[in-house]
Amino acid sequence: MPPVHIRPTSAAAIPNYAASRLLLFLAATVGLIAVVGPPLALAAGHPALASVGYLFFSPICHQIPDRTFHLAGYPLALCARCFGLLLGVAAGAALSLFDRTKGRPLSEARKWLLAAALLMLVDYGLPFVSPYRNTVFTRLATGLLLGHLSVPYMIIGWAELVAIIKNEGFPGLLRKKGLGGEITA
Repeated sequence: MPPVHIRPTSAAAIPNYAASRLLLFLAATVGLIAVVGPPLALAAGHPALASVGYLFFSPICHQIPDRTFHLAGYPLALCARCFGLLLGVAAGAALSLFDRTKGRPLSEARKWLLAAALLMLVDYGLPFVSPYRNTVFTRLATGLLLGHLSVPYMIIGWAELVAIIKNEGFPGLLRKKGLGGEITA
């Protein structure tokens, strides 16, 4: 069977659109629960369980306590920027569940996505070259914005995943070169 290629011009052209939105929302929600789990586990006196949660997120986030929001006196498992990204994805995915228009054209979404990425890059880089100092709130805000605006592209990714599973079953995922393999968006 030929590889799955999804190159839509708008969300309306995405096969499995409804299922993809729901899967993205569920995955982001589970991610948010996993992020708040470690500090709650520590507060409840379960350090071993908390360490598993922190360890799970450590390959993707520095988890520096000064750059992290705290819950019950303990840091979340993601820094403010990474938490903002995940929260933005969850919020965007939740809003997409109620979107009857099936989104804006992706060419328009791309412009906003690039603008949000540039804003995050400026927030990250400006402290290296100027007296500007970012805060957990600017990190959260830029993460929220970029996470929210990346949702249309994540829905495409989930749609491709659903298409592979529908066409080839779960073993079809194993034949790809990673999840991205031969799939293009």
